[in-house]
Amino acid sequence: MNLNCRNIFLYSILSFCFLSCKNNDNIFPAVQNASLTIVNASADTLNYYINGTRQNNTSGLFPGGALVNQTVPAGTSNYQFKKSGNASVLFSKAITLQYNANNNITVANSIYVYGELPNQNFLVLNDTLVASTANNTATIRFVNLSPDAGSITVSVGIAKSGNLTSFNQIAFASKPLSNSISSGLNEIKVFLPNISNPKIDTTINIQPNTVNTIFTKGLLKGAGGAAFALGAMVNK
Repeated sequence: MNLNCRNIFLYSILSFCFLSCKNNDNIFPAVQNASLTIVNASADTLNYYINGTRQNNTSGLFPGGALVNQTVPAGTSNYQFKKSGNASVLFSKAITLQYNANNNITVANSIYVYGELPNQNFLVLNDTLVASTANNTATIRFVNLSPDAGSITVSVGIAKSGNLTSFNQIAFASKPLSNSISSGLNEIKVFLPNISNPKIDTTINIQPNTVNTIFTKGLLKGAGGAAFALGAMVNK
């Protein structure tokens, strides 16, 4: 190898090393995350995917179940849902989620899956979750996810204490309102339109200073996973 060729070869190596070092110095932007809760108010066990990658890898999401405060990418992503054991996409939609600064779940996002028809399959909420801070109190909200039940009224409270709250004539798939209640064993009654006797009468133990969501699911004449029922979860 003559001197000129050797100099060119050494220069090429040095240039490559310099560029490699320079590229390694790039500063990549931090990934912004969102907090996401997914509620399955449908009749089927589901799997969900973000941009083609399955997220609930350990188990399917059963009817009436919820995945609470999952850490997912903020911004707009493609969300897909499939029935467990079925490769076909049930429905797919681009959804934009709020950025969750400092893992603060006061700013949260929720997807309520309630059906399988095109353009009638889920409700997306960008939530603000604020827990009651007073002693022996909690926050509760209600979501109507029963397509054929009409506008539902729900009463919640401890009857002997006289501390009762109501959600009056809540339309299907409408954004929920929040109320403050006493913590402890609360009685929940669900009333269908123009019917004085409750369709559901049950109790739920509410922990103090928490945010809780109750929801109806299913059809009035449904059976199995499609039966009319009440679900509940603790958001924070």
